Amino acid sequence: MSNITINYVWLGSNPLGPLEKFNIASWRAFGHEVNLYTIPFFGNPKRTYESLGITAEDATIFDLATILKEDDAVTDVNDPKKALSDTRKTLTKWLSDKANRIE
Repeated sequence: MSNITINYVWLGSNPLGPLEKFNIASWRAFGHEVNLYTIPFFGNPKRTYESLGITAEDATIFDLATILKEDDAVTDVNDPKKALSDTRKTLTKWLSDKANRIE
């Protein structure tokens, strides 16, 4: 079987629920790698394994806000990240608006 990476996005400041933990455990049981992209709401601190209720063996955590900011700094017009700057701005605005209305 080929190596599969699951990219999962978790929005908000709550810990993962039972369904999300079950999904991650199932993916890991099948030998898949799991990347968890998180963005907390209401200016809460970056997510940690403890705040999500998982361990480092379960998934690799990435802070989505940091990734979006780093990608925004790309200046090479031939880089696909530069071509998606409008999409990134829309996503960042949407997440910011949601963060102020959710939870």
